[in-house]
Amino acid sequence: MARPLWYRITAWIGVLFVGPYYAVAIYAFIKKLNFIRDLNLVWASVMIVNLSCILSEQIFGVNKSDNLKIILCAYGSFLIFPILMLIRVLGFGKKRMWNHHKIQNKIKDFDKEKENEKVKGKEKGKEITENFVTSVKSPEKDKNKLQSPKNSTKIITPHKSTTKKYFLRSSTYTGQKVFEEVFFPTVANEHPDWEDKKIKQELIRRWDNLVDGAKKVCNE
Repeated sequence: MARPLWYRITAWIGVLFVGPYYAVAIYAFIKKLNFIRDLNLVWASVMIVNLSCILSEQIFGVNKSDNLKIILCAYGSFLIFPILMLIRVLGFGKKRMWNHHKIQNKIKDFDKEKENEKVKGKEKGKEITENFVTSVKSPEKDKNKLQSPKNSTKIITPHKSTTKKYFLRSSTYTGQKVFEEVFFPTVANEHPDWEDKKIKQELIRRWDNLVDGAKKVCNE
C-alpha cells in the first residue's frame, strides 16, 4: 500500500534537513561550538512533531499497527532524544551550551596578573639589594649624612628610665642608620656618662669595624 502524503513529507524532511544536521551536529559537539544551539532547538521541535504524527497514526489511526511494541521500540528513540536535547539546551536557563571561552579568558587574565606580580616582586627585590650594597660599599657617605645639619637627630629621654632613644628624621634608611638606631640604647646604657656625640662616634666606629670585617670575608 502506498504511504500517505504527509508520511512522505516527513520522510523528505528527514532526508533534506535531518541528515545534514547530524553531520554538522557531530562536528559542533566534538569542537564544543555554541552555534549549534539554535539548530538543536529546530531539530528537536521538528522531530517531536513528526514522531507525534507517526505514532498517532500507528496507534490510533485508520491503518494502525498490530505490533505496537515493535513500533514503540523502533520510533521511541527518535522521540526520547529530542526531548533530552531540549532539556540540555533549554535547561537551567543557559544561553550557551558551553562556556569554555569565558573560562579560558579568566585563566589567561589570572596568569597575566601572576606574571605582573612576579615582575614587580623582582624589581622591588633588586632595589632593596642595590640599596643595601651601596650602603655597605660607601659607609663614608653615610658618615657625612649623619654629620650634616640636614640629617640632624632627635633625642628623646623618657622620664622614668635612664635609657636614651635615637630617631632619625630621614625617611630613607640604610644599613648604618638601622644599626645606629638599634644599638644606640645599648651604648647609652653601657656608658651613661657619655654625651650623644660621643655615642654617635662610637656607633660609627663599630659600624666601620663591622663593614671592614664583612669586606675581608668577601675578599677571602
